[in-house]
Amino acid sequence: MISLDSLDSALHSVEIKDASGQALALDASGFLTANISGSVAVTATALDIRALTNADVVTIEDGGGSITVDGTVAATQSGTWNVNTTPGGYGSWKVTAVSATNVEGELVAVPLTGRLAVEIQNLGSNDIYLKEITGVTSSNGMKIPKGSSYSANLDDVSNLFAITASGTADLRIVEYAA
Repeated sequence: MISLDSLDSALHSVEIKDASGQALALDASGFLTANISGSVAVTATALDIRALTNADVVTIEDGGGSITVDGTVAATQSGTWNVNTTPGGYGSWKVTAVSATNVEGELVAVPLTGRLAVEIQNLGSNDIYLKEITGVTSSNGMKIPKGSSYSANLDDVSNLFAITASGTADLRIVEYAA
């Protein structure tokens, strides 16, 4: 067993290498440095971080991919936490029932203030066609088939116009805002 108690951090360090020669350096001040390319799996039967103090810093970075935590993560902090529990992280949302017919119509005449996204659900028995400006037809609009939905990032100064080739379509317009 090697004890690091007597190492002077300015004069000594310990280097540990894995089978491929990648180095893990542990200096006398207690810092472990790893330069790793590829993937790393850290497995612990019981990993207890309760001994960490306010001076300790734990950072998890993955280079822009994703990190998955299976299980429960508990965190405490003094002060105030802001937690957003609305769908998609939005502050508010509104659902409006609209009918589209074979005469062009604007889907939302008065958009939700601060709108960031829109979802259109076609519950009707006819396909609808969408366009961002007036003049939509079944020939130039984006088709939203009956029984399907469409989502888009759309601010509160933009709108959509809809039409059916024939008949009426029952729509639900969901607007999400900050």
